Amino acid sequence: MPDYPLGVLIKHIQIQIGKSLNHRLEQMNITGSQAHVLVFLMNRTGQRTTLRDLEEHLQQSHVTVTGLVQRLVQKGFVEAQVDGRDRRCRLLTLTPKATGTLEVIHAHLQCTEEQLVQGFTPEERELLQQLLLKAAQNMAAPLPPTRNGPPIGPPPIEPC
Repeated sequence: MPDYPLGVLIKHIQIQIGKSLNHRLEQMNITGSQAHVLVFLMNRTGQRTTLRDLEEHLQQSHVTVTGLVQRLVQKGFVEAQVDGRDRRCRLLTLTPKATGTLEVIHAHLQCTEEQLVQGFTPEERELLQQLLLKAAQNMAAPLPPTRNGPPIGPPPIEPC
């Protein structure tokens, strides 16, 4: 078996998951990224949710998240209202159209995950999940200090 670096394999799998999910969601006129936004908003129903909350969840830039939300607004899945307490913020809510599609989105997400682990035993699935969680935790660890002291991170961003 070829000896691929783990990062290359993980990236390849991520790309293939995205292609598969986008193909499944094409009939709904949304992308996998847009579906993840809708699921996030559904999980926060009843909570004040801003663009900043979405940026942090997706770990994406303001510009990227703004574009995702604008497309979902244009398609009628999301409403973005100016916050009465802070006019710089936009509060995000799902529309009835989005609420009606979430079951289908969940089914497509489940099908994509089943495709990923097709042929795995339950033990292999559990082991894969444990190993990927451990790898994710390793990558989320803070950077070690450099020879010149602690690493310089991005400036703190004030929440809105």
